Amino acid sequence: PREDEAWEQYLELHVPLKTGSYGLLTRGMYALQLRTWFREFDRDQFLVLSLEKLKEDGVGATMEKVWEHLGLPNYSIEDDSPRNTREYTENENEIVSYMRRFFEPHNRKLAELLGDDWDGLWQRTNSVEVL
Repeated sequence: PREDEAWEQYLELHVPLKTGSYGLLTRGMYALQLRTWFREFDRDQFLVLSLEKLKEDGVGATMEKVWEHLGLPNYSIEDDSPRNTREYTENENEIVSYMRRFFEPHNRKLAELLGDDWDGLWQRTNSVEVL
């Protein structure tokens, strides 16, 4: 079967669909989701952004990309300071570490799908701060 179908079969067998687990896990499998959209629409119609790059580049630079992609004039963001940030507890750091390992193959597939800018993105960003 195609990779998408294989994943669906795997998830049906190994992730209980009657719980929130299915949605929580599959929500982070972006390549699987984007492939479906890319089959139906031209790739250049999409602008895919990462929270990691937003944190690295800042809101202003990120929004410039959004305005440009939409063909809109640049609008200056006056206050682009981080909001709703916090530090993780030790237990939460363990969960983040587990989630990074769990999603690593999915993130690799996403990088393959989206190109060089995404290659190794999650290895370069080790911050566990939440925006």
